[in-house]
Amino acid sequence: MTDLTSNGPDWSQSARWLCRRLSMIDGRLNTLTPQEVVLFGSELQTGADNDHPVNSASALMVSIGNFLRKIGLSKVNWYSKPRAHSLPMLGVGPVSGLCIVHGRLPEQNCWVVETPQGRNEWTTVPGDISFCSVALGWREQLQSGALGMLFDVLRKHNQPFVFFMLSTLFINLLAVFTSLYSMQVYDRVIPSHGVETLIVLTIGVGISIVFELLLKFLRSLIMERVVQEVDTDLSHRIFERLLKIRMDQFPASVGTLASQLRMYESVRAFAYSASSYLMVDTPFAFIFLALIWAIGGPLVAAVPAIFFLLAFGLGMTIKKQTENHTRKSQAAANRKLGLLVETVNNAESIKSHGTRWHFQNRWNALTAQNVTEDRRVRHITESSMYYAAALQQISYVLMVASGAYIAATSSSLTAGGLIACSILSGRVLQPVTMLPSMLAQWANAKFALIGIDSIFKLQTDHHDTESPLPLVELKGHVTFEKVIFAYPGQMHGLQI
Repeated sequence: MTDLTSNGPDWSQSARWLCRRLSMIDGRLNTLTPQEVVLFGSELQTGADNDHPVNSASALMVSIGNFLRKIGLSKVNWYSKPRAHSLPMLGVGPVSGLCIVHGRLPEQNCWVVETPQGRNEWTTVPGDISFCSVALGWREQLQSGALGMLFDVLRKHNQPFVFFMLSTLFINLLAVFTSLYSMQVYDRVIPSHGVETLIVLTIGVGISIVFELLLKFLRSLIMERVVQEVDTDLSHRIFERLLKIRMDQFPASVGTLASQLRMYESVRAFAYSASSYLMVDTPFAFIFLALIWAIGGPLVAAVPAIFFLLAFGLGMTIKKQTENHTRKSQAAANRKLGLLVETVNNAESIKSHGTRWHFQNRWNALTAQNVTEDRRVRHITESSMYYAAALQQISYVLMVASGAYIAATSSSLTAGGLIACSILSGRVLQPVTMLPSMLAQWANAKFALIGIDSIFKLQTDHHDTESPLPLVELKGHVTFEKVIFAYPGQMHGLQI
């Protein structure tokens, strides 16, 4: 049985042992981050500290069940005894701690069991242990590719993201108060000389500005934390996937592979900025447009609406050009990093063969291509932003002109209403002025995701294996004669 101290199992050490051993037993299972392993050990300790034995066992099984689902097991069924046809099985008990049942030895009538303290053979199974299979019902969480992995990580960290969306929503709502403040001052305070009303309105809008500022700072702090957590989780899963790739599946250029893997930051950045853009900023543009319609009428609202469509059409016209140049720029950058890694790894051979000029020419050509394509992307993006800003200014002038004409020829629009409409018109066109930079981010994220997804399509160590067999005992009595081995496209790595 498991050797225990007087204080019972060390659950933190047991958690680290279990995570390490299960990843070795079945390479398809996911691994936890160091922070998740620590949290898992704390949950086990909390469950084991329950005074009632039944409640303690139930709490441990809940923690183990959550852990197994995180690493990729879709079904967790518990049994009071190990089953030979469901091996390997994980056992957990409040007193006995954790164990893994690897096999059954009929001749000795015992189970082959591994604990954090080492290998054991059990003829009698402790009564406090419950068992579940870690071989059947598995699912590979990353089988949906890089996009599925990204959505899984974002769902995991969705609570801070919900606050980010809500804070952005309130920030946009508070922006309405400034325009309404101007309208009330020009329409009510100035004609009636209402100083008291001016003081109350100013204090109110001042409070809203301070509250908006606090929301922005709070949103920034929370987003810094969630970005750190998402980056840690993404890098963990991507590197984990890299370690699972079969050696014969590795591409020829390791540097290009490394460059593709490091591009996940652009995917994460676009995921958050695009979500805010599509779910908050763009819908609020139509809300602001409706407010302009309500205050100034359809003629005044038609001006920013028309220019909104013009600016949006301008952004769509540069979409294909941006994606084309971004793809070429990223390809050149990946090849540059690949060439750099190959040069460092083969520096001795390059010097001995006198081929420095060849590598220098390749580096210069790739650098020139990368710089040229980056310059083109930057030129297209900046030009479209200049055009969008010009359209915004023209929209403002035409809306003020049309509003002034209506105010001068009728009583349906006041001076305060015209000022409020002019302020709101900037909010209407703000999403389309952001569109060029969003398209550039989208192009970077798109091709970065394609590169990462190509890594996820490579076969892993246990590809097409229904249930890998764990080694109960390895004696090492193996003899090789006239054996030649090499990975595809590479020199012989073994020749006996």
